[in-house]
Amino acid sequence: MKFNGLIFEERMTTVRQISLMDSYSLRKYIRYCKNRSFPELENKGAKVICLLQGVIGTPNNVFIQITRYPDIKTYYNIQTQIIRKERDLIESEQVKFFIAITSRPKDPFPIADHCPFYSNRAFFIRKKDIEQHADLTDKKVWPLYEAWGVSVLGLFSSLTYEALHEIKLFAGYKSIAHWEETRNLTGVKPDNIEKDVWEEGKNAVFKRAELTMKSSVSLMRTVYLPNNI
Repeated sequence: MKFNGLIFEERMTTVRQISLMDSYSLRKYIRYCKNRSFPELENKGAKVICLLQGVIGTPNNVFIQITRYPDIKTYYNIQTQIIRKERDLIESEQVKFFIAITSRPKDPFPIADHCPFYSNRAFFIRKKDIEQHADLTDKKVWPLYEAWGVSVLGLFSSLTYEALHEIKLFAGYKSIAHWEETRNLTGVKPDNIEKDVWEEGKNAVFKRAELTMKSSVSLMRTVYLPNNI
């Protein structure tokens, strides 16, 4: 696992609503991100990777934005220059820092890989297992899921090393039904997946589970993806 200096910020934003039926605040926040916040970030040297909105397991007024920065110094320089507006829309924000631990996200990120839904998966593992977890995911698990029509955005490792270390995985699906279909590894092999890929991928998923102390997953709707990264 080689660190190239790139830093990824995960910004989880909860938008303030006057009621659960208040979609106006959500639309206003999305417009603000696309028309004002994202252009300002990118003019200063950052790159917005995605903006996702909760669907299953995360409320729909919760958004996750992944932004890439050349390095941590540039990140802090940009933060001091940005004037954040529309603060009245935001109930709370939580920021985490990650590094990519595989060759993803793709650069450029092809439009053909864009998906309407993305899973937001968190694995909590021991620090000593990071490289093995990444290797299993990159070389064995992803070939299986990509043959299943899944589009992998990236696998990220937290910059904070706690007793249980956090790994984040974002993967794209054609529909909610597609996501649900790929949860079943004990069923019949899909016809379009080669037997070796199926068996190696399944075994790697089970091995990765042995390295995982706990995990969580939610499904999110795509709000924004760039034409390229």
